Amino acid sequence: AGFYLNELMSTFDGSRVPHLARKYLQAKAEMEEGKPEAMVVFWNSTVGEPWEYKGELPEEDELRARALDYAEWTTPAGGLVPVLSVDVQHDRLAVTCWTIGRGEEMWLAYWGEVSGLTVVPGQGAWIELEALITRSVRHATGAALPIAAVGIDCSDGQTSDAAYAFVRKHNRPGRPVLALKGASDDEGKIEVWTRPKAIDPNRTATKASRYGVQMNIVGAAKAKDTILGWAQEGGRVRLTGEGPGRMHWYSTVRPDFYEQLLGELKVPSRANPYKRVWKR
Repeated sequence: AGFYLNELMSTFDGSRVPHLARKYLQAKAEMEEGKPEAMVVFWNSTVGEPWEYKGELPEEDELRARALDYAEWTTPAGGLVPVLSVDVQHDRLAVTCWTIGRGEEMWLAYWGEVSGLTVVPGQGAWIELEALITRSVRHATGAALPIAAVGIDCSDGQTSDAAYAFVRKHNRPGRPVLALKGASDDEGKIEVWTRPKAIDPNRTATKASRYGVQMNIVGAAKAKDTILGWAQEGGRVRLTGEGPGRMHWYSTVRPDFYEQLLGELKVPSRANPYKRVWKR
């Protein structure tokens, strides 16, 4: 048999209902200011239940209901500049294409995966990616919008040779292909994009420089702050309607798109509860 007990069962003066009510209201006020630590302690110790971080993100069903009726690889009239990003896994490439409009309003044009090994340059999934980056997005007017820029994740040591080789082969002035690496920052202190440093022949060569590739540092935590937000600081994914910063997606997107988009929360670090870090 199991038993559930909370602090209301205690006979200590500090556990009387008025005192517990004050503790709760104080913790609630702090949480509304983006400081959940006291509420976590209250929930775990006083209520006697495990705390679950839910954040302020919308539910998957809310996002699904906001999906727009346009086809994959197309964009409504507001979309102007398609950009494509590639997350490199050992057995596949996760490809995302957004079409950016005025005020950074954006429409999802494609979200999917290319299956195949990614360790060997020019083979496996890289072959299909070569065709993908030459695709265009069909505008509502009928115009074909070519992909303006491509970003390739080069952070994994086992796949970085193949990724650098792809960047070097396909990078060109009219359609840059950029090597991306996530910043060593999980708090959001580093900007979303940092201009790459010029290759210095007098310094010890890195793997990227040996390929003649400049590394673009991405502040992933800062990007998540912008898109997802946390506590009372709402992210762009919560914005509805049309206008600057709004995000839109097509109704036939893969069902797991919503789960992946909402798959992380910014929670207090175990090492330092006064710092918040993004965790899955």
